[in-house]
Amino acid sequence: MKREFKTPDLFSTKDMAKLLGVDYTTVIAWCEKGKLPSFRTPGGHRRIHFSDVMNFLHQYNLPIPPALTGSGALSCVVVDDEPDIRELATRVVRQIEPKATIEVAEDGFAAGQKIMDLLPNLVVLDLNLPGLDGFSVCERIRKEKRLANTKILAITGRDTPENKKKILLAGADDYLPKPFDAKTLKDAILKLIK
Repeated sequence: MKREFKTPDLFSTKDMAKLLGVDYTTVIAWCEKGKLPSFRTPGGHRRIHFSDVMNFLHQYNLPIPPALTGSGALSCVVVDDEPDIRELATRVVRQIEPKATIEVAEDGFAAGQKIMDLLPNLVVLDLNLPGLDGFSVCERIRKEKRLANTKILAITGRDTPENKKKILLAGADDYLPKPFDAKTLKDAILKLIK
């Protein structure tokens, strides 16, 4: 019988090995070298906290396994070149789902990499980005079969009928003009993920 991961709070070394596609002795070695924090149960078995798993994956730039994000847990990539907007969107997503996996990107190129690594449920995507713009990022998401269920909330400070039409045609699920407050953003996200 195939074991299903339900994003537990604690992982065994065998759980970690299965998730990451490595031998469990490799996970033990990471724990012994201090790369991956763990503790021992009274029976002597190693256990690893979920937060330590996520920190380890981020620290070593490893992709988040779909099993950690695909079982109802919210995963999100926030893409905006404005730090205030990234912070606001991150805070709102955390309000919706405290255990959400969230990545942020300042430009379209970084966004593409993070989106492919995480395969998120949701992308909050600014249209006007340095380098690769939000329209191109959106089109690339929609061409990737593994991202077929990803919801895209387009945001922009350049609210024009042309931009709205263009991004919706590129595959965005909804459109939100800036400026917006936390409640408006939260309502827009909830509409997409519920």
